[in-house]
Amino acid sequence: AVDTDAIDLDNVINGLIEGNKIYDFNGYNSDGIDIGEASNGIAIHQNLIYNSGDKGVSVGQQSNVSLYKNVIIGGKIGIAVKDNSYANVINNTFFNNDTSISAFEKNENSGGGVIDVVNTIMNQRAGSPIYQDDISSITVNYSMSNNGILYGEGNFISDPIFIDPEIYNLQISSQSPCINSGDPLIALDDDGTISDIGSYYLYNEDDYPFPIQTDLVDQILLNELLALNNSINQDELTAGRSHNKTLSEQTPWYFSCSEFDVDPTSCSRDSLFA
Repeated sequence: AVDTDAIDLDNVINGLIEGNKIYDFNGYNSDGIDIGEASNGIAIHQNLIYNSGDKGVSVGQQSNVSLYKNVIIGGKIGIAVKDNSYANVINNTFFNNDTSISAFEKNENSGGGVIDVVNTIMNQRAGSPIYQDDISSITVNYSMSNNGILYGEGNFISDPIFIDPEIYNLQISSQSPCINSGDPLIALDDDGTISDIGSYYLYNEDDYPFPIQTDLVDQILLNELLALNNSINQDELTAGRSHNKTLSEQTPWYFSCSEFDVDPTSCSRDSLFA
């Protein structure tokens, strides 16, 4: 259906969205999870989101979320944060989306989005791992992309070496460069080693009750018109206009959170921007 979201929270405080399987909400402007209307403290944890028509997760209207250990596959955008909203993106796996992470102003004079990303896999089917407009900010550390430079500490370009991506087995293999490559400030893994990059997904063939899509797309799409604030929408990136930049063109800045532990909500926005 057009403009239909699987989970839609408005004006919710301290909510939890956990352990869901969301797939084939593929109508125009349809999202897997939509957070809006000044929702605050929303924890989006360990969900599997496949083949959304627009975004896997959309955050807007002065909302803030933590996105932790999710797998988001096959959408136009993995997560979009807009209109004075914030997301803390920790240990997620984005696979086969057009763009993994996007921050922008949707409604004029509403402000951009702010996203902090750490320990996250961005494996795009086309386009750049990240998009931001001139009034938004995305910071990435200890993360990997398959096709675009990510400025920040501990980032790299590589094949994540999933066990079998053709059947969506996105469990990382023992040869993956993502193992023990995460942020050393995050709590150690159970085996005493540095944290991994990615969602710690463990494959289960029952996770995919639908035919797996293998076709690629040729261009980045964004099914929302951005506000007229001297910026362009994501479709126009190929037109050569220079006032919008991908993250690889930005001056890098970093964050740390020495208080970080297994619960990502303990790492607050205030501490990140201190």
